Amino acid sequence: MNENELLEILHSSQHETDTYDFKERWENTNSELLKDILSFTNTAHHYDCYLIYGINDGKDVIGITDTDKNRKNQQNISDFLQSLNFANSSIPKVLVNTLELENKLVDILTIKDSDQVPFYLRADWHVKIPSF
Repeated sequence: MNENELLEILHSSQHETDTYDFKERWENTNSELLKDILSFTNTAHHYDCYLIYGINDGKDVIGITDTDKNRKNQQNISDFLQSLNFANSSIPKVLVNTLELENKLVDILTIKDSDQVPFYLRADWHVKIPSF
């Protein structure tokens, strides 16, 4: 997602959809993050999906700070997903990028569309999710 696509979403009459979700902050736990990623990877449509951090449900740009201890980068997310025991060795593909809007940082976690659905874990993920 680029800045123009994000601005189009922010100026549209729709709020959250089955392809994007606004988050004021990054999730407090990895289990919450995993739940959000799996919810989007296992949708019935064939579109990329987005978790948009730093924007509230009213579409106000709140911004993400570098001091947010829950903030993730591409390496954090990749390491986290690869550490889990996904069935069929099929791991969701995700990308993290940061945009600047209104002099504030907005993180976008893109969850790539895949034909390898459903994504699910073989083991009890409550026990095995590592923390950063």
